[in-house]
Amino acid sequence: MASGSEEGSGFPADDYESLIATTDVELLKRAWRNEKAAPETLHFQTREQIQLMPRLDTFIFCKSKGSIEAFQLDDSKEVVDLVADDLYILRYNSVNPLIESGQIDLV
Repeated sequence: MASGSEEGSGFPADDYESLIATTDVELLKRAWRNEKAAPETLHFQTREQIQLMPRLDTFIFCKSKGSIEAFQLDDSKEVVDLVADDLYILRYNSVNPLIESGQIDLV
């Protein structure tokens, strides 16, 4: 081809030939060097900063710290009363504001 590419590869001919000539060991060394440099360029969070959250549409077990009256679930027009110290199975996205405000705990 006039563009200097291998047919169908999308790589310039020189890059394609050097890639094919490169051994697996050399590729692994190159990947290791790139990964070794990653901490200098990427900012990683510590375990304390990472907060594990379930998928929003999954059901969770939760316990109310106090009585919460007339709470409307997001996914329906149903209104529920949450009694203190009772256990509930509700969708995470419905009670997420109550979890963040500390009114209910995940069990």
